Amino acid sequence: MKSGIAFSQQWGLYIANVVEKDGKIINVIIDRIANGKSSKELRNRYGIKPVSTIGKDWWEQVAYYESWIVEHGVDAAKTDDKGHALEPDLISGATINVAELSGAVKNALGGKKLKTGTFYDEIQGLKIVNVISKRGELEKILLARLSNNGAILSFDDITAAVFEALGQ
Repeated sequence: MKSGIAFSQQWGLYIANVVEKDGKIINVIIDRIANGKSSKELRNRYGIKPVSTIGKDWWEQVAYYESWIVEHGVDAAKTDDKGHALEPDLISGATINVAELSGAVKNALGGKKLKTGTFYDEIQGLKIVNVISKRGELEKILLARLSNNGAILSFDDITAAVFEALGQ
């Protein structure tokens, strides 16, 4: 199994797990973590079903897209400038932003590595640092700050600040 992540300032952290057999994708699992909650865990409480043009909640649309990737491949999904699918058969089951979901899957397949570390201080609580690299080259550093009950209080891309501090 290969794992990958993608980060959106607006929507949070996307996580993808991809299972391959003989070089072919046989299973894809995608989720989004925001405010300490898994979007799939929320199920129908996520709340987009009433306003969805296809009558499906977020998790149902992601499940459809996961199956679509297994059948067509992640690169087959063409999107508009807002990340929404252009293929009629994909739109029939997923009207959400699939570009961000695809990013996590492509990161898993592209060999990006994720290393995680944690630290705690009395004032700001628990912090989690995620470092993403590919072939030894640093690509992104994400910093999450968690409350005492585990909810994500902030999630920031600090890559530019670190590079600036290092003079790069």
